Parts: sequence; structure tokens; C-alpha cells
Amino acid sequence: MKRHQSGGPEDRAEEIVSGWKEFYTRARDLHNNPKEPIEKEEAYGFPKDDDPRLDAACEILSLALQKASKPKVKYDTTEVKQALDNLRNVYNEAAKSNPVTMRYIDVEPPSSPSSPLKRPNLQRMILARPWMKEMINGLCNQSLDPDLLVIGTPGGGEFLRLLLFLMPSSVRIANYNPGKSVALVGYLLFYLITRGERTILQSPNKKGRLGFIFDDDGVREVFTHNSDIYDDGKPCVLLVSADGEEIFPEVDLEFCDRTVVVTSPNIKPKSGLTNWMKQIDAGIFIAPPPSCLEVVYLLYVELFK
Repeated sequence: MKRHQSGGPEDRAEEIVSGWKEFYTRARDLHNNPKEPIEKEEAYGFPKDDDPRLDAACEILSLALQKASKPKVKYDTTEVKQALDNLRNVYNEAAKSNPVTMRYIDVEPPSSPSSPLKRPNLQRMILARPWMKEMINGLCNQSLDPDLLVIGTPGGGEFLRLLLFLMPSSVRIANYNPGKSVALVGYLLFYLITRGERTILQSPNKKGRLGFIFDDDGVREVFTHNSDIYDDGKPCVLLVSADGEEIFPEVDLEFCDRTVVVTSPNIKPKSGLTNWMKQIDAGIFIAPPPSCLEVVYLLYVELFK
């Protein structure tokens, strides 16, 4: 009898699927206990709008940076460091008197090669954004188009520039971007599983894998040679992360009765995705940009716990 060799294809496949174990288990536990809230809440301090002290501190830092940029200094000047320290102190003081509430799900989806959510890894905290829940409800009650293109946002906008000055230099901002399309896919997948929706996350590779299926029987890889067994007439949502590369829904997975494609705003170069939209007459949902509260929570509050 031929002995099973560790590190072979079976082991690698098991390792890839096991990467989804915690993510899937947490979602299914919530599905089995519907009274337990999916989202957690946490209060944190955030300055009120038009705080004159904060505006003044930002202006001082801006002027110091402009002054330092003219001679193209290699390191922060003493004036810049002092202005930055002042901004941090003013921000912390202004935030004490204004508590706000943030909702989130405490989970982290795996990244490549276990999923199409490529590096840099999504941080464990995934913000629970109200429009996502409404969109999924629309998919489930058929008030939205069964084929939907969700266009994410590039990031936090103007206020993100302020937060960059509050961060240590080692922080990779992309890891904390709640508007990034892969972050939206992670949340949508989690919420679909908690709803008990049979969901396929498209994640093709060169070995014939088409993606992963999440249903009552657990998590499994779906390949070109066995995808037809899931073409059984049962409801199914195909979730596609079409960020970066030329990616659009696989023909072998078109048996799903609903399709959600999430992409970044630079859709023009993606000819395959554009053609899919025209052929299917897909609806378009433009994701609202993350609020200043959300970005601050991830970049400044959660980071320093």
C-alpha cells in the first residue's frame, strides 16, 4: 500500500481550507444563534466638528511641513516634530469630551493563497457598515438586481491625510483601509454566511480551482471538474473580488442565481468586467466612502489598543 506523504497535494488542500475554519465557524455560530448580535459596539472619543484648537494645531503642522519640504530635508525637523506632538496632544484632549459609537465584526479572513483577498492582510477588525446589511437584505428579498457590481472607494479622502501624521512610520495604511474592495468582500462574505446563504467565493488558480463554497456542510474547494455537482437548482450567491487584475465571474459558476462583484473605482481598464456588465445588464451599487469616524477608529484607536 502506498503511504500518504506529508506535504502532498492533499495536505496542501486541507491547509488552504483550514485557513477559513475560524472565519466560517464564527459566522455559522451566529447563524445558529440568531439572537446573538453579529456586530459588536465600542465607544471611543472623537473631536467635535470645527474644533478651533484642532484646526489651529493642524495649520501649525501644515506650515511646518511646507517649510521643511522646500529644502527637501531628509528627516523631520525639530519644528515638524514639535508640531506633530502638539497635534497629538490637542487631538487626545479634544476627543475626551465627545464619545461616539462604532460597530464592527471581530474577525479576519485569510489571504492568498487561501483566498483572493491578497496581501497586505486585512486587519482583524472589519467595520460593520450599514449599507452592506441593507444591500444583502435586498439580494435576499430580491428587491435588488440579482447581478450586482459593487464599486468600492479608494480610501478615507481628505481626512486620511491628517491621520497619516498621527501614525507611526511603521504603519501600512493599506492594511487599515475600510473602503478597499477586499475589505468589503470580507464583510459581505461573513454576513452572507451568517444568513445561511450558500455562497461561492471565486478564487481561481492554475490547478483548476474555481473558488470556495460555504454552506451547511462546511467549506470546500470547487474545481472545474466538480463544479457541476453544485448546479442543483438550489439558491447560491457568487461573490467575486475583482480588484486589481482582470477578473470577472467564471462561466463555470454561472449557475449561481445571484452574483455580487466587488471592484475598485478604476473600472475602465477592466474590459472583461465591463463586457460582463453589458451582457448580464448588471445593476451598479456605489459604496459610500468610509466616514471620518470609521477611518479614525481603525487608524488611531484600534491600532493603539
